[in-house]
Amino acid sequence: MDFACRFQESNLFRGEIAIYRTSDPFNSQEVVRLRCQGNDSTAHVDGNGRNAEFAESYEEEVNMRPESNGSMEEVGDGKNEGPTLDELRELLQKAIKELEVAGVDSTKFEEKAYRISEAAIALKDEAAYAWDNKATMALSMAEARLREAAYSLEAAKGRNASLDASRESDLEYESGGDATNILRKEEENLLVAEDNVHYCRATLANCEVELRQLQSKKEELQKEVDRLSEVAKKAQMNAMKTEEDVANVMLLAEQAVAFELEAAQRVHDVEIALQIAEQDLSVSQLLDQL
Repeated sequence: MDFACRFQESNLFRGEIAIYRTSDPFNSQEVVRLRCQGNDSTAHVDGNGRNAEFAESYEEEVNMRPESNGSMEEVGDGKNEGPTLDELRELLQKAIKELEVAGVDSTKFEEKAYRISEAAIALKDEAAYAWDNKATMALSMAEARLREAAYSLEAAKGRNASLDASRESDLEYESGGDATNILRKEEENLLVAEDNVHYCRATLANCEVELRQLQSKKEELQKEVDRLSEVAKKAQMNAMKTEEDVANVMLLAEQAVAFELEAAQRVHDVEIALQIAEQDLSVSQLLDQL
């Protein structure tokens, strides 16, 4: 018994396959239509057009065969215008290869997304550490300024004490008294004043040395703060850029998964079409033997 099997080329890649069969001598036509749940659009993962190449190769194979002008193909001469079993097997092999490539792409993008995510986490930690170091250095600068102010206040207190002692001596001298006592007091005050002067000079010298050290340290700390600020800004910018890379890779990974699912659906469709064609061939051969 003759049979005819034809694919609807416009529907094969959008998840729909139509099989036309003749199963009786009166040329009655039976239509078996299979629908897929795959996505109608084609996902291009890495831009190499493998899916489009697969579709174009299939369309070229279909276009090389003459189209029927009726709802039923002419099979009287024993030549089938639809795809043969060998062609279906070839399409199945192509679909399986596409599925394997899609699986490799999906795995590759998942691994890349994982690596970039780890790098993003590391950059965020680095940025946080840099900002923490900047805050620590700013605290050290504040402490240095505080010590500088304390030394300045101590020197000012020493100068005020010397002035107070001189004022007391002047008041005692003006209040009158015994000349000998006044002279002794003056000598004592002079010795005390000299001691105060030496002490103030020594304190002033120490304060100047420590002040220069503090100023030098403050300059170093300021340079370090500036450097840490630049490092923190760069780390923050790198973290933001890495987050964008993660988003882009995740999008590519989603597209790869969608392409893999679509390729799997095409393999399933071709397998079903091949099974139907093989069943029709078996039935046809059995009826011919009868």
